[in-house]
Amino acid sequence: MENIFYNGNFYPELLLLCDDNEWDEDFLNSQPDDFEITVEGSQLEGFFDFSVAFITENIDEERMSESENEMDQTEQVLKDNIDFERINALLPKLYYADGSKYIITKKDLLEAVQ
Repeated sequence: MENIFYNGNFYPELLLLCDDNEWDEDFLNSQPDDFEITVEGSQLEGFFDFSVAFITENIDEERMSESENEMDQTEQVLKDNIDFERINALLPKLYYADGSKYIITKKDLLEAVQ
């Protein structure tokens, strides 16, 4: 199993989870056969979404007229001139917990440390 979260920490592989928790082969062999842990799955996502809203949320409303036409015009200019999909595809992506749960057994952990 790869790219998981355990106790709030991210692990790209089981061996690193075992190392971080100091679970070596001797420790794992000393655990009962039904020893298991629950981990959370993850999903690769952009670390933020670059969008019209991302930009316009930072515009000082005090600087707009009461009609707020400036905001509509600004949003249209941004939509017409910025390829947000392309930029988001190029931005760094990170693994984020996705709420899915998985059981990792003693056998799985032993295989990782051997």
